[in-house]
Amino acid sequence: MKRRKELVLAAALVMTIGMAACNRTNNQPSSEVPSEITVNFETMTVNSFDIEITSVPYQKYQKELLKNSDYYIDALEEPDSPAFVCIGPAGKSVYRDVVDVQVDDSQNVTITVCEVEVDRIASERYPITEVKIYPFPASITVVDNQGNTLKE
Repeated sequence: MKRRKELVLAAALVMTIGMAACNRTNNQPSSEVPSEITVNFETMTVNSFDIEITSVPYQKYQKELLKNSDYYIDALEEPDSPAFVCIGPAGKSVYRDVVDVQVDDSQNVTITVCEVEVDRIASERYPITEVKIYPFPASITVVDNQGNTLKE
């Protein structure tokens, strides 16, 4: 429960800062290299699913959750909760950026990511790519741009 509250609070803070700073949808990673993590925020609707994609700072509790996996799926303890897919960094100075989201007629979601090199963040601050999906889909799969399924 505590982890979910922290996740929701972190997501709300990132969305608020991103919307205030950018005041627009950013579909591409920033070409500038700021001293802090750049917040990318993108929204879309795919086959009647609302999708929000953000890059959020790595939280301490996420280290354990992503220790042996590439991503995890979380939700609020509410009947109409969206799915929160948190996709971890691929390695030192590399994070995963969402390049495509597909939803089939059976409400299965496939998220395609590619690795993006970043040299502007310290080792403990690699960004997490967070994908919020509403309503909660039947299944969620994350694949790389070669079609390999990432480990949940």
